[in-house]
Amino acid sequence: MNLFESIKASRDIKDKSVKTYITSLKKIHENLETSIDFDNLDWLKPINKVVSILNELKLTTRKNYTNAIIVALMTEADKYKDTLTAYKEYLATILSDYNEMVSTQQKSKK
Repeated sequence: MNLFESIKASRDIKDKSVKTYITSLKKIHENLETSIDFDNLDWLKPINKVVSILNELKLTTRKNYTNAIIVALMTEADKYKDTLTAYKEYLATILSDYNEMVSTQQKSKK
């Protein structure tokens, strides 16, 4: 089963939503320049490398990409428990920054 099918099977969402997640994940995968196959989520394990890529993006994009990572990792939650926890913690910091930005009505920074 490929990643698209895994996400679709694990969540009750439309194909368009799954495609959005896959597009976000592919962009991260391309930037990592890894030899690990896209459907093998081990490429998300070097968290520091992934986060350094995400930190180059606008806050809202970073939030969306991190959500996509979490959704993908949840398809194999037992296997990626520690990695999933780390990304959830990272998302919590993003959401804190995002909520502060929204409350002050500031434009997001890259």
